Amino acid sequence: ARDISVDAAGNVYLADFGNDRIRKILGSTPSFSLAPGVLRFAATAGGPPVATQQVSVLSNITGLAWSAQASTESGGNWLAVSPASGLVPGTTSAAVDAASLPAGTYRGSILVSAPLATPPLLSVPVELTVQPAPPARLVVEPGSVTFEARSGVNPPSRTLKISNAGDGTVEWSATIELSSASNWLALSNASGSASASTPARIELSVNSAGLAPGVYAGAVRVVS
Repeated sequence: ARDISVDAAGNVYLADFGNDRIRKILGSTPSFSLAPGVLRFAATAGGPPVATQQVSVLSNITGLAWSAQASTESGGNWLAVSPASGLVPGTTSAAVDAASLPAGTYRGSILVSAPLATPPLLSVPVELTVQPAPPARLVVEPGSVTFEARSGVNPPSRTLKISNAGDGTVEWSATIELSSASNWLALSNASGSASASTPARIELSVNSAGLAPGVYAGAVRVVS
């Protein structure tokens, strides 16, 4: 047996006693919305990845099916969304890939389709601003190194990291400057190249043989 009722909004309710449930039939097509209304990303050419941003899919009913896709006006496929489908309420993440983009402003959109809703298609504009990469800048870490050695026993080697905090690749060379005539400090390599994503490393080693007890000072000069 079934009872039927209609509310003020025109929604129809069917009471299915045999299956112990009530079915609701909407009197009008549901609506849905997206939030936020616009996404803005900022990146540096050749720089690190940009954090994703969320788009929420909302509606006056739950369980409404939706699908999403990304489109761009220029610059290739730098915009992507995931997941590409779901049910309301839900979210999709927008991700941008600026790794191969030169400096400039790029525009695209996230299109979300809900065929059973009115309107069936909504979009969120996306703007990506790519700033020029900074000029090449040599960085050497750490700024100082200390060794402690016992007579006849050389201390473990230490590592210098050489990187480029700017654009492109930087060529570098390293030399040793010591305050004494004894050549107690050595480098594993004296030249190379480094970029922001691929740093170089120098192993510093000490030969304490023949050194009298005391404090010895030196420096590793790295230039590009």
